[in-house]
Amino acid sequence: MERLTFTFILFALFRCVYGEKISTSETVHNLLKDYAKSLPASTGEQLPLEIEINLALSHVSVNDASNNFELQCFLRQYWRESRFVFDEKSGTAQLRGEQIHRIWRPDTEFLREKWTGSSSSPGDRTLLQLRHDGELRQSQLHRVTLAGDFHFEKFPFDTQRLKISVFSPSYTIDEIEFKWHEPAFLFEVEDLNGKLAPGFTVTDFTKRDCTFMTSETGIHSCLELTIIARRNYEPFIIRIFSPICTLVLVSFFSFFLDPHKFQTARVLLPAMLLIAITFFTNDLRSIIPETNYVKAIDIWLGTCVATVFAVLVQSIIVVGQSKKAELKVCGSAEPLIPKNGSNLFSNNSCSSIDYFSKVAFLLFFFIFSVSLFVLYA
Repeated sequence: MERLTFTFILFALFRCVYGEKISTSETVHNLLKDYAKSLPASTGEQLPLEIEINLALSHVSVNDASNNFELQCFLRQYWRESRFVFDEKSGTAQLRGEQIHRIWRPDTEFLREKWTGSSSSPGDRTLLQLRHDGELRQSQLHRVTLAGDFHFEKFPFDTQRLKISVFSPSYTIDEIEFKWHEPAFLFEVEDLNGKLAPGFTVTDFTKRDCTFMTSETGIHSCLELTIIARRNYEPFIIRIFSPICTLVLVSFFSFFLDPHKFQTARVLLPAMLLIAITFFTNDLRSIIPETNYVKAIDIWLGTCVATVFAVLVQSIIVVGQSKKAELKVCGSAEPLIPKNGSNLFSNNSCSSIDYFSKVAFLLFFFIFSVSLFVLYA
């Protein structure tokens, strides 16, 4: 008796575990036996066919130099076909491999796509499920590179909009209409921050209908997801702004050198710093995007170079005039530096020019730096 009971329990467990799979496999076979791979509307479905989609992002990487961004995501689509209605007891059927090739699926693609890493085989990286009420659920992994519409006027204090648009190139809005399947985004802003390339923080995301019309094929349904990402400018402060700001401030030390005693050092200091800033600026080309318009960092670098160059010019003029004054004084057999201060380029006069330069240059550079950060950051 115990042996019979044990056998019955094993049989029941076998039916529970494998019976549904066997039944589901038979259901899929019967559904595909007389199935014709065509747009569902051709079989009497109502037009347009509604395709609901949502996105699950796993990674986003921004490339400023190429003006594009790489995207890895799961594109999930939901639609209904009356040809796939079957008995509710069979549960949910799952299609694999060649079975996916045999059914009609929307040819959803990404707008502004530069390159795709998705497999050319429809069955690869694709999960397709059938529900008893005729609903099909498809989840497919995509790796694509999309063209970006980046604006670098405020770089590196900029905020970029990463636009992800999906549409069907083969069907117009009269045949297929895309709608969002709520929740439209299977991620949170906090989660996405860890998936973006280093250097950006996601502040928000939006969705909209981007349906467009072409003169050749007509109106195409389109949905667009926009990720709003703010660039983290803190690394640029440490790597670019702070070193160059230090070099500019060091050049101001030439104002404290006596043009009569330290003539060579007075000119050599800003000259060496100007060369250093020039080389430093050239090394930044790899991390600064090239554009045909002026960026915030271009204004900063250009002003810093101009400021150090102005310090160099001021030093050359002061040292040159002080030499002329010394020659005139030596030629007239007078003391090297007149005590009455009558000569315009005497020691007192040069000190006055340096004092005015100290105040003017420091005040200008301070106001410029604060204004730049207020306007752009």
